[in-house]
Amino acid sequence: MDHPVVSCGRIAAPTCLRFSTGKGTKAREIDVLERAKIIGHHKCQGLLGLHNFSGADWGGKFVGITKKAWIYAYLKLGDDDQAISCFKELGERCIPADLDSRELHAQVKGLEHFVCCVYSSKGPTTLPWELFRSKNLEGEMLPPTRATLLPHIPRVNYITLRDKSYQTNCPELPPIEGN
Repeated sequence: MDHPVVSCGRIAAPTCLRFSTGKGTKAREIDVLERAKIIGHHKCQGLLGLHNFSGADWGGKFVGITKKAWIYAYLKLGDDDQAISCFKELGERCIPADLDSRELHAQVKGLEHFVCCVYSSKGPTTLPWELFRSKNLEGEMLPPTRATLLPHIPRVNYITLRDKSYQTNCPELPPIEGN
């Protein structure tokens, strides 16, 4: 019997992938394939990068912004937004963690713009301190600046690289130093 190859987009039998969540009366199942179709292929490819960037179990969270707010802002982006490509590219290659002539590298400029939009949709698109003065936060409660964003991106890139390598037996990851 000839079975079509799943990886080529041809499936021999109807399939479904469901995610069970919640407890008790709030228990429900989410049809993952249906959600992926609604979100769109391009945006789905950036979800792992977004998850790690916005604060996963390993830390690196942003002050005052919930995971739900990050996802909502991401889903509102236009399909051609540079941030989607930046999130998709996390974990694909080395990302510079320094400034090039006082500017961010093109690979991460979209991430800075996205952070600014999440914190203040009407504010600037780069991370000046003035964007956060109105928050009146102190110490560990300070929102991101370029000085905090720059080391955050290589950490996220490394964690996303690790997460994307789960489909490979014994993946060879670069040294964690410098990431």
